[in-house]
Amino acid sequence: RGLGKGKPYEPLVRGKKRIDGRNNSGRICVWGRGGGHKRKRRVVDFKRKAHWGVDGRIVRFEYDPNRSAHIALVRYDTEGVDDPTSREW
Repeated sequence: RGLGKGKPYEPLVRGKKRIDGRNNSGRICVWGRGGGHKRKRRVVDFKRKAHWGVDGRIVRFEYDPNRSAHIALVRYDTEGVDDPTSREW
């Protein structure tokens, strides 16, 4: 099985501002930072308040460049749930 092939699920991906050791005037204030590969932030719902008590199914595992662990894309069974925010992934 392993990680999902292809691109990450786009509605849960946001841009990430690069912190490269520069202050508000653009001058280097922390040495040894900068460079590296461009990254995007993954939106992770740690609290799962909208999905409390609702069964979910893991669709796939995805790579996250911002942390040392992989993340799971979960599809929730939302039949009978009135919360409009829980109708998505």
